[in-house]
Amino acid sequence: MRILVIADVHANLPALLTVLQEEFDKIVCAGDLVDYGPSPNEVVEILREFDPVCVLGNHDWAVITGDYSSFNPFAVWSLRWTRENVGEETVRYISRLPLEVSRRVGGLKIYITHGSPLDPLWDYVFPWDRKKMERIFETRGEDLVVLGHTHIPLLEERDGKFLLNPGSVGQPRDGNWRASYAVVDTDEWRVEIVREEYPVERVVERMRELGFPEFLWRRLLEGI
Repeated sequence: MRILVIADVHANLPALLTVLQEEFDKIVCAGDLVDYGPSPNEVVEILREFDPVCVLGNHDWAVITGDYSSFNPFAVWSLRWTRENVGEETVRYISRLPLEVSRRVGGLKIYITHGSPLDPLWDYVFPWDRKKMERIFETRGEDLVVLGHTHIPLLEERDGKFLLNPGSVGQPRDGNWRASYAVVDTDEWRVEIVREEYPVERVVERMRELGFPEFLWRRLLEGI
């Protein structure tokens, strides 16, 4: 089985459509389907067709709750815009997403959450957070632990078990603007992070038409 692992789509439809051209049997998603981008309803509608194993992200949570107290001014602007433009089906879907999931997919035991097992919504695990990574390996028994939230790819292996952040589909922040995702081959037990160019100018043009702040669309071009 080939598992497509994604996170942090952030309502970026051109990036998602490009990633979905990958060959896969099942999708695992570590949250933040909506906000920052201009296409929350379309992103959720398309992903739902694939019946992904998906968890709630902190921006998904903020759209549901209307609580923006932990966000910067640019995020508050986009959250308000998203709240005004999401449809009932989109809200209903993300409202039902769990904070964390542990289940078998393709014969592998997989744990998925947006932040980390330490705090599913808000904790960041960056590639340089060695102590956090070691703690996760020590406390989780799954074959594969999938995280999101940082928008920075991470892949670590310990004794045949993997800790993975596939990076962000819709808003990479590692200085590389290309959409980031991962593919897990359960037959060969191989995990690969993939970067793919997508028509970023389309989402930027749409954001500019809708009056999004320059910072939000320019960062897509720079991968920051």
